[in-house]
Amino acid sequence: MANRKRDKSVFSFKQFEIRHGQSRMKVGTDGVLLGSWVEVNNARRALDIGTGCGLIAIMLAQRSERLHVTGVEVDELSANEAQYNARQCPWSGRLIMVHDNIQAFSNKTESSYDLIVSNPPFFNSGNPSNDPGRSSARHTLDLPHSDLVHIADRFLSDHGRFAFILPVKEGHELIKMGERVSLYPSRITQVLPKHNSHPERLLVEMSRINHNNVATSDIVIQYEKRNDWTPAFRKLVSPFLLNA
Repeated sequence: MANRKRDKSVFSFKQFEIRHGQSRMKVGTDGVLLGSWVEVNNARRALDIGTGCGLIAIMLAQRSERLHVTGVEVDELSANEAQYNARQCPWSGRLIMVHDNIQAFSNKTESSYDLIVSNPPFFNSGNPSNDPGRSSARHTLDLPHSDLVHIADRFLSDHGRFAFILPVKEGHELIKMGERVSLYPSRITQVLPKHNSHPERLLVEMSRINHNNVATSDIVIQYEKRNDWTPAFRKLVSPFLLNA
């Protein structure tokens, strides 16, 4: 996704801008996919776990005028940019960005949420990055997936939804963890970077209802050329990306 602004620290969307120069994880396709894909109907309160620069939280606020969103981010520089981005966007009155460890945050509030989203760290093996902040963002050092599932279970309302994006292997593993605490998949979309390629990501939505038939689908991002997006991807992200 090409940013049309010369300043690489700012990514321009149709209705808002994201400053991400100091954030450990920049604006990327995974966040845009999750923020566009997740179901927001009937949700009044949302929690974005590991909000980073605040992208997904702000996307959710754009999509529903009655949705109030809290983003929680452990990295201080990322949290500062999330707070700045939230203040600058048109929906600032419905956004709260918190600098905190989600495990500590969970001990400070008794709130429940109709929607919980996360674009979580996903590497649980291999060598972390030499950049400690980026390593924390990409590796399950501060947020093991088992913690994420238990926090989602604790905060999710009876009729709420928990949605995330992960690589395929890690996504299926997290689904199994969720089922152990009675969170069940209701919708799964496989993300393919190109036609005839293998899926690289899973978009997953879970709830407390054990569905007999899980809604499954695929989405292909682009054709052979970079940013030559498929109609399905363009339709999904068209409320946000400038050239969609």
